[in-house]
Amino acid sequence: MTRTLGWLLLTAVVPLCSGCDAVSPRLCTLEARPAVSVEIRDAVTAAPLADSSTVRVTDGSVTDTLHLCGLTEDYRWLSRCGFEERPGTYDVRVTRSGYAPWSRSGVHVARDECHVQTAVLRATLTAAP
Repeated sequence: MTRTLGWLLLTAVVPLCSGCDAVSPRLCTLEARPAVSVEIRDAVTAAPLADSSTVRVTDGSVTDTLHLCGLTEDYRWLSRCGFEERPGTYDVRVTRSGYAPWSRSGVHVARDECHVQTAVLRATLTAAP
């Protein structure tokens, strides 16, 4: 009986692990990870500015506006994220009323075995003249 149960367990587990590393099997999570995350702060005061900022990300002919995603310890919006699970090379542009635009080109996002490797950017905005 014990031998049969062991064999049944082995035959049930092995197909689940096909492609697994024998030393440290990769267990992927189910959440969608953003391709790009942009922390937005004032260049002088370091105050978080994500709440009223717009972040547009472009990859070829595809453009998206990032959503609010990160809070500070005192619950102010710090970051915007988006393009979930989409590898590519992006151009990122941050705008906010009263500030000069900020941009970064050629932001490369790769994929690993489970998810994209999020590109984390820090945009420091300077007041417009």
